[in-house]
Amino acid sequence: MEQAIDLRFDLQGVLYPLGGIERTLEHLRQAQSLAETLGDQLRLGRVSGHMTYCFYWMGELEQAVIAGQRARAIASALNDFSLQISTNVRLGQAYFAAGEFRRAAELFEWNIAKLEDDRADQPLGLPLLPSAFSRDRLGWCLATIGEFTAARRTLKQGVVIAESLNHPYTLGNLYCSVGWACMLQGDLENAISWVERARNLVRGDTIPLLTALIAWRLGEAYAVSGRSSEGLCLLEQAVEQLAAMGHMGYYPRAVTALGLCQLLAGRPAEAQQSIRLALELSRAQKQPGVEAEALRVLGDVEASQAPNSVAEADATYRQALALAFDRGIRPLAAHCHRNLGELHRRAGDHAKAEEYLATATALYREMDMRLWLDQAEKETTQFRSAPSDLVA
Repeated sequence: MEQAIDLRFDLQGVLYPLGGIERTLEHLRQAQSLAETLGDQLRLGRVSGHMTYCFYWMGELEQAVIAGQRARAIASALNDFSLQISTNVRLGQAYFAAGEFRRAAELFEWNIAKLEDDRADQPLGLPLLPSAFSRDRLGWCLATIGEFTAARRTLKQGVVIAESLNHPYTLGNLYCSVGWACMLQGDLENAISWVERARNLVRGDTIPLLTALIAWRLGEAYAVSGRSSEGLCLLEQAVEQLAAMGHMGYYPRAVTALGLCQLLAGRPAEAQQSIRLALELSRAQKQPGVEAEALRVLGDVEASQAPNSVAEADATYRQALALAFDRGIRPLAAHCHRNLGELHRRAGDHAKAEEYLATATALYREMDMRLWLDQAEKETTQFRSAPSDLVA
């Protein structure tokens, strides 16, 4: 019976990358029943750990947190190192999706501190190397809140580990994450370069989940850099794949990126439809970070329809800003301030425009977001030198 349980645990490392969440759940329920029959607390803890990731995948974040906390309690009571590490990775991802970026970061930092060099090559029940992957997801947390120097340093440490051990699945994830952090900061050339490395590493569709992640990250980077047609094709592919796999941990964010790309490609009606879906999903699943991102893109859609939609865009941007401020998502807050400044500049409200642009500029400078800092400073200079042109 113990072997039957452990075989089902081992299957998870194969089924997750393939997108086999339904088969995963079937095996886990069987393992749980057997573990309960044996009264085996350690194996019940491992079931809860795996369930944490399944619930995260399905977008059931409250259930994911409950399962993760149960697994951590068992791991602590039994002092089981492997279960502590693997559960921290899974629970950390659920916290990230729920907008609890600091709580997620603490779990990944604990793993990094405990996984010394002699344990770097140990999977510890995960399909990825936890020493490198904990740095991957810590990089996500740090980049999201605007700590880009620390994020990129941490991610590149993960790359070194994964490259030294030649672990393609872990490495492909890290290449994508470095690229995403670069894109958030506005370093678009490096963003594209890193994600293209991931694409070159994983040819074909042998790892469907990673293939979808690469298409999403590369499509978004292309779109933001001005290659909207290429980006749109990749993002549509990514969204379709994630929908087919039912990966709600990624899907709402990818749909938000698709909406942004559609807007950049001159398709505001399609963009609005995508963003409405992203908002519906993020609110139902209680993903405030995604909701904030989607609201900002919706504000862009409404602003594109000005002057008739100035009031609507203003209200939407301010909703996004409030969520970004509440969750400490500083890059998004900076963008919202700049968007509000541009909106009020076009509407002729000089005082509000200058106030919002000044805040955006300060935030961009603080986070070294040079691309958008240059643009915001240019807009401010034009605003001050030609006030007579501000009336829409």
